[in-house]
Amino acid sequence: MLGFEADVVRTYFELNGFLVRSAGSPPEAGKKRTGTVPTLAVFNPDAPANAVDSGFRLFTTDIVRIRAALVSIVGWESSPFSADFLRSDARLLSFIKSEVTSKRLESGFSPLVSLPEARMGDFLRLVVLPSLPRGEDKLRQSMELIREAGAEGVYTFRVMLENLLGRADPGRDFSKYHSMQALRILKSYGLAAEPQLELFDE
Repeated sequence: MLGFEADVVRTYFELNGFLVRSAGSPPEAGKKRTGTVPTLAVFNPDAPANAVDSGFRLFTTDIVRIRAALVSIVGWESSPFSADFLRSDARLLSFIKSEVTSKRLESGFSPLVSLPEARMGDFLRLVVLPSLPRGEDKLRQSMELIREAGAEGVYTFRVMLENLLGRADPGRDFSKYHSMQALRILKSYGLAAEPQLELFDE
């Protein structure tokens, strides 16, 4: 699941005009980075600067307002995934409490000076989550937790998947992007229709 989620995020930014690279130091051979989350450095050469008045919850309409960002991906790798999970505000809030912490995001959001992303200039610290609660109270609590963890904005996978689904032309080859190939095939068989992405109801 983690590989697919990271590919969705990378593809989303690249197809929207960003230069994208993996951020942070890779683990030593044969070792895993425990406790951290995968992070991408994204840069939009067409944007003069990061907008100062963007909202905290981000949508595709906000992407043109981002010039540079570090994007940490908090996926389902440590929790069981199911459609019921996506529809449960209580379970989503619990997931955010346990998974979106300053300790987990620190390595991605505070790059060492020796790493290229430390020299991007001003950058936003963004996080991508599977979903957010829909109820006002639990959504507010979630936003507070995400801010406290050090993020300056949050995307959901639904936002990214809907954007990619709109770009997934069945007659075009997307062999460079595994997630786009999957969406293109679903579209070709009539299993995914725009603009609703029924499988990922949020």
